Amino acid sequence: MCIIHEMGSDGYPVTITRQGKPVALLSPLPSEATTPSLIGMMRGAVIGYDAPFSPVIPLSDWSAVH
Repeated sequence: MCIIHEMGSDGYPVTITRQGKPVALLSPLPSEATTPSLIGMMRGAVIGYDAPFSPVIPLSDWSAVH
């Protein structure tokens, strides 16, 4: 059996050596179920904002302004 196929079936990484010294580590990719996509993750979190360039709270509420 090919080492890459074996790694894919058992999930263990393979250490690649040159003259007995480790030079690289070949590991299987995580399953897609454990790696959520960041694209669209916040979809629906913000419904809308009528004045995007206005302050969210009044300036009098900011302690740095006083």
